[in-house]
Amino acid sequence: MMIDILLVIEKLKSGNIVAVMTDIGIELICDATNDKTIELLQKNFPSKEPIHSIFVLNINHLTKYVFEIPELAEQLFELSTKPISLRLPNVQNIANAAISETKRAPFRITSVHSINGILRKYRNPLFATPLIYKDKKVATQKDLFASISEKINFTDWVENDIKPTGVLPSLMDLDVNGEILIIRE
Repeated sequence: MMIDILLVIEKLKSGNIVAVMTDIGIELICDATNDKTIELLQKNFPSKEPIHSIFVLNINHLTKYVFEIPELAEQLFELSTKPISLRLPNVQNIANAAISETKRAPFRITSVHSINGILRKYRNPLFATPLIYKDKKVATQKDLFASISEKINFTDWVENDIKPTGVLPSLMDLDVNGEILIIRE
């Protein structure tokens, strides 16, 4: 099923949430600059461990949201063989609800065509929360989504030809001076 990118963008601009299939599984996305919608997602899908990411199109797009990007960030995004989120310091122009107490936010660059199509046209970053079920697995099938989605009034479902991993992305803290802390492999 081809997605109607303009319809998705219209819904995002209106403060709605859209369910999409990504490289890890089903994720709920919204505008990463909209505190109200992010707070709604966090309230309905609380997690003890950090699971959300902020999708940006590429390293150039990231410069709008991180004051000083660590040199290693681009290499880590390019060389990673699986989905990866980098928690970066000095975040700007993102909703406060998406930023940790330490002023960090987890950013992700993906090769998923539908997500990149949305990012190109929408021009804002996307806050994404994966739908988790037993054993910390990410839901990868629509029927699993249906049972979980009762918690929230989502707007749309977007399918594509991706073979999701069902696993949360790797997560690393990366400092401007190059220090790396692996949070999740």
